[in-house]
Amino acid sequence: MKNMNAREDVNIFFDDSSASYVVELRSVAGWIRHTTCGHIVDAHRSAALALGVPWIDPMFINQTFTVVTDESARLGEYSEQGYEWENSEHTFRELVERLKSDYLHADPSDQTSAPGWLTIPGERDMIDGSVREVSLHPSNERAKRWWPRALAAAGISARQQAQRA
Repeated sequence: MKNMNAREDVNIFFDDSSASYVVELRSVAGWIRHTTCGHIVDAHRSAALALGVPWIDPMFINQTFTVVTDESARLGEYSEQGYEWENSEHTFRELVERLKSDYLHADPSDQTSAPGWLTIPGERDMIDGSVREVSLHPSNERAKRWWPRALAAAGISARQQAQRA
């Protein structure tokens, strides 16, 4: 059980026996177990609320993929689609770094100043002829609110993408 918090009046740790996160608060009587949570974000939110500290919801980002084969293209469908990862928690800085490293030359979903998502065009697989594309999407309201600023901070705009084409 490793403490995952820097504050001295709160312990947040993963309890292997219950497979959950535990929030303990220090009181005049000693340490008391406040709550047990299934996700680390819930544990931090619970600790913040118990201490009266304002809680800011994290930004959640999804990375999806699609695969198109010649046959699925004739039918106007994807042969495969899904999430590479879903609701991955990102700070603003982490999102900007991901955009700069992986999505700088991606295609925008539309030509507005802040496209809804970005897609990395796939290359044709020479063995089976399929094309796999990967897209990045804001998932929750906070991520959608900060998405345009993250795109700007990373130097990505739909107009720049259109000029490259």
